[in-house]
Amino acid sequence: MVEERKKFYYSISTMIGTMIGVGIFGIPYVLSKSGFAIGIFYFLLLGFMVVAVNLFYGEIILRTKEKHRLVGYANHYLGKWGKGIVTISQIFGFYGALLAYIIIAGQFLYMLLSPIFGGTDFLYSLIFFGLGSLAILIGLAVIAEAEFVMSIFLLLTFLIILFSALPVINVNNFFTYNFNEFFLPYGVILFSLGSLSAVPEAYEVLKGRGQSFKKIIKWGTIIPIIVTFLFAFAVVGVVGPNVTEEALGGLRNILGLKLFVFGIFFGILAVVTSFLVLGLNLKNIYRYDWKINKYLAWILACFVPLVIFLWGSRDFIKVISITGGILGGLDGIVVCLIYLRAKKMGGRVPEYSLKFFKFLAYFVAFIFAIGIIYEIYYSLIK
Repeated sequence: MVEERKKFYYSISTMIGTMIGVGIFGIPYVLSKSGFAIGIFYFLLLGFMVVAVNLFYGEIILRTKEKHRLVGYANHYLGKWGKGIVTISQIFGFYGALLAYIIIAGQFLYMLLSPIFGGTDFLYSLIFFGLGSLAILIGLAVIAEAEFVMSIFLLLTFLIILFSALPVINVNNFFTYNFNEFFLPYGVILFSLGSLSAVPEAYEVLKGRGQSFKKIIKWGTIIPIIVTFLFAFAVVGVVGPNVTEEALGGLRNILGLKLFVFGIFFGILAVVTSFLVLGLNLKNIYRYDWKINKYLAWILACFVPLVIFLWGSRDFIKVISITGGILGGLDGIVVCLIYLRAKKMGGRVPEYSLKFFKFLAYFVAFIFAIGIIYEIYYSLIK
């Protein structure tokens, strides 16, 4: 019984640790621009959709005898075209996330080190990339495995910031809105809440005991959504319209230097570990799935986002918005399609089965499709 309870809580913590990431730093900025009430709308809508998609994915896993990840499930249920779409979506999703880490790492390091050493955020981004890409080449998997621990520390940091901010929150900051920026939070929030990769990892922790899987997915998704919302609530409530793109800059004068440095420090650690994990995974995709040699795989994994960065894509909010709104939405649609096929073709009886699954799947896929179209217009055309 004790062992079962340990697995239950560790599975939930695995999802929380994976879901809490650097995307959370962009949310207060977009909510300060669109208005907090609009942000609440998106948290309710996208929170519901993310929970639904994660539950779809969980049921797909339970209905399938073989072990896969999303690419494998797409190939199994949709065929080569599904595998191709997911492969392209995930690779470009990796690139978008790696680019975002390069950008925000430079901003964090600049805030922390420029008072001592000077320099620019561009220079610190290049330093971060140089050290991070070297670690990926060497293969520092031990450091990469620390992502979960760093995510827990980051979660604690957010909670400390929240409780420190409560006494100085100005409620008037929550009653602004700008319908011209109504769509701005969509991709950023979806990027932050995206957690598909955590679902199979949580199931692995259970070691095949799927009776509690539905509850784990629900709480492992809902808790990070609440934490993310409360973090945005605290930052917007304290800083109001002066929120910076990476959220922490505007808190320095209000919460004090020590808490500011504390938040920046763990933010940097979270970026480092996430960069290593994604970079190593992408390198291994090229190396083992595409049979590319070690050094070319490293170049393809690391230097594509660097080239995009040097080309001029240095807008953190825009990068995570496009990555979340387009690529995250595409993954969500594919999960819905896989789910509908798995309901008919699955090879085992699942431990849970959702009701009204067709309505849910079509509704979620429709919203994602609308989001992709509007994100392309809003971020790339407008």
